[in-house]
Amino acid sequence: ARNPLNMEPANIRLNKGISSKKLSGMIFYRPDGTQFDRTNIVYGESGRKIAEINQRWNAKNAVWMDMLKNDFMYKENGMFTLSSVFTGNTWRASSKTELYYNTAGKSDYLHNYTWNKKTGDWSDEPAIKGKWVYDDNGLAVEMVKWSFNKNTGEWDIPVTRILCSYDGQGNQLEEVFQLWNNVAESWKDAGKYTYSYNDTLGEVVCVSYIASGGNWVYDGKIICSYDEDGDMSRCEYYDNNTDGSMNAYCIYA
Repeated sequence: ARNPLNMEPANIRLNKGISSKKLSGMIFYRPDGTQFDRTNIVYGESGRKIAEINQRWNAKNAVWMDMLKNDFMYKENGMFTLSSVFTGNTWRASSKTELYYNTAGKSDYLHNYTWNKKTGDWSDEPAIKGKWVYDDNGLAVEMVKWSFNKNTGEWDIPVTRILCSYDGQGNQLEEVFQLWNNVAESWKDAGKYTYSYNDTLGEVVCVSYIASGGNWVYDGKIICSYDEDGDMSRCEYYDNNTDGSMNAYCIYA
């Protein structure tokens, strides 16, 4: 799920059960019911997702405008994502991510490349490397990203880290984001999501916090509901408004 108001991701699963349906798109609305953002998903003949196209509503011209696009390509042991932004009436490449799987078929590590405007091609070497760590139950508990150190020739410059925790049923409870502090040479909390589940109502609530002065400061929440098949059907977004009013909602197709 993604809140288009602040572009922050939240690791909310789109499906909690077994369903044959495929997500075809997401439409975001303001509280008054007007559309302002949407994402269309395209699948190939094999049934795999091959593209996501994000558009923003231009009220002045009353048209949808292309904004972002992700193209997906698959290999036996991984998936490549080519990200582009729409500018100057054309798609321009912005980044490339190579994601590789482990023997269990789960995310193992990734390489992220930037677009070299001078050569008109991808950089020869990745700018970022990421690695996942799993517990004995196969649940991802840590994901660390590094940048390449040209002086040492190693991936030894930490950038970001995500720490995840779960309940006894494997439901995620917390997702903590940390940044590397070069001065202190240690990780520093930056933000986190907490998750709570209500199977009776078919809801999951994701609350966002920002680290400030050694404390966690409330920054908003997302309330998502599921249909009878266990597929996510609607999400409501709340920023840290004093009146607690809803900022936007999303309908899943």
